[in-house]
Amino acid sequence: MPGVSVRASLHFRIPLCFEAVVRNSAPGQWETEWVRCRQDTSLSSVRAVEPLVAPAVISIVEQQEDRLQPLLVFAREREAGHALAVVQKCRQEVAEASHRLRAAEADFARHGVPPQRAHEVLDALTRKRDTLWGWLRH
Repeated sequence: MPGVSVRASLHFRIPLCFEAVVRNSAPGQWETEWVRCRQDTSLSSVRAVEPLVAPAVISIVEQQEDRLQPLLVFAREREAGHALAVVQKCRQEVAEASHRLRAAEADFARHGVPPQRAHEVLDALTRKRDTLWGWLRH
């Protein structure tokens, strides 16, 4: 489900700027995903205010939920569009891989060598290569 990003600027001893992301976990239920402060988190002002930001942001988002619905619907549809693009790309890659597989299988079949024998030859060539390269390194 798409989330809502909220940026809040406030003054508590010093100017502070917090950012929070809340997500709609179920109809009418919002949860804070994260809260960050642009200022140094070791400042006493940040430590004093940060625990209050998430509940305040959730309260504001809940009050504005009816006004946010068209935006959330659009965001969900946009994310669905992106997800569909990934699905289509993956399907295309699978189709291309399937085509390459059929071509490779046809190429192998043209040689008329049983798969077991082809494996034996590949294993022997690999062992010979490793032996030769191992000898050259010493």
